[in-house]
Amino acid sequence: MTITHSHAARIDEDLHVHSTWSDGRATIEENLAIAESLGLRRLGLVDHVRHDTTWVPKFVRAVDALRKTTDIELICGVETRMLDEYGAMDLPQDLGGVDRVYIADHRLPFADKCLTPKEVRALSRSNAVTTPDIVAALVRASIASMRRSPLPAVLAHWGSILPKIDIDPHSVTESQLDRLAEAAVETGTWVEVDERWQAPCSATVLGLAKRGVPIVFSSDAHRAPSIGQFPWATTVKVNLALQCGS
Repeated sequence: MTITHSHAARIDEDLHVHSTWSDGRATIEENLAIAESLGLRRLGLVDHVRHDTTWVPKFVRAVDALRKTTDIELICGVETRMLDEYGAMDLPQDLGGVDRVYIADHRLPFADKCLTPKEVRALSRSNAVTTPDIVAALVRASIASMRRSPLPAVLAHWGSILPKIDIDPHSVTESQLDRLAEAAVETGTWVEVDERWQAPCSATVLGLAKRGVPIVFSSDAHRAPSIGQFPWATTVKVNLALQCGS
């Protein structure tokens, strides 16, 4: 991403939009129509998968068919969750034609497990784990997942789990940002500014951008009217523009 000093806050991409292929309410055709009406330049058609998902080849063909009908650059993506700290992800084997794997932290990868927010809060209350333990586990798992991903990745709404378990997203240290950025640059991973989850926090986005990580913008829309709507992410973009320079 090229960051400039411009105060302009228009965002002309939405790189994470869900459809009826998983839990979205609109078809990919309807999502594209909204994107065209907004004058977007890039659109990420992304749906949730698990290891036993069988429809990915059909999804890829449907996205490819749309590419022939539009001037918008379409990104074909699948969103998955991390399963442990060692880079395992809940992915099907056949990802032919997919452009990007969106790696999400809906749960906390901790050692060889994947814990729900409720489970993490219980461990925290019992003093079995500390805030630094939790943040370190998320960073380690994210780095391992980026490096093990079979395709170029996107860190989706990174850090969104932290507020769910009563941890300040600003708890990520400079050293941890260094390691995250190194892995992202090494693997060609994008980090998205996610409107739906308002994550990562502005400090994390700015820290990664300063370290050369490509930053992209996403609504994470599950309904067509949310596509391209960025009241929160727009403020992050302006913050980047003013603080980073070109």
